[in-house]
Amino acid sequence: LGISRYPVMEALKRTEAEGFLRIVPQVGCIVTEPSPNEISDFYSVFALIEGELAACAAERRLPEELDAFAAVSARLDRYIDEPHSPQESASAYRKLNHEFHAQIHRMARSDIISRMSVKLWDRSDFYIATVRGPQIFANRIRIAHDEHQAVQRAIVDGDVKAARRLMEIHIRATGQTVTERRV
Repeated sequence: LGISRYPVMEALKRTEAEGFLRIVPQVGCIVTEPSPNEISDFYSVFALIEGELAACAAERRLPEELDAFAAVSARLDRYIDEPHSPQESASAYRKLNHEFHAQIHRMARSDIISRMSVKLWDRSDFYIATVRGPQIFANRIRIAHDEHQAVQRAIVDGDVKAARRLMEIHIRATGQTVTERRV
């Protein structure tokens, strides 16, 4: 590629420090395989962070943001009602799911919590990929969307406690799905 090895090695070392891979001298790199307990613990913490963002969104959202939020949810509704293969469905739903949660992050108006969460989303995607990819959610998409709608109602209603609790339930359920596939 015509670039120095130094930036590549630094990137690999940082990736190793974050637990995504293990560098074996004179051999190469090995992608780590997280244990079920590690995955479960991660999603417990992730649920708290996302729950707090949902609570902030319920408290701080502006009326004009609710229209954008409803539009994302409507796109999810339409997508779910269309026929798709499990892999195609899961891949497209994943993008819409990120968009749904990103709208919550914007409404929360908490840069610090949102920045923490973005790093956790990367780790969540890693865990999902280590258990044979996003198609593991093909059978859970309707349930996840129902959970999204409950979170959305709580945010629209300004119900801080319900938004927090429902989001925590939603993220923990995702973690349970990933953990069960790791066992």
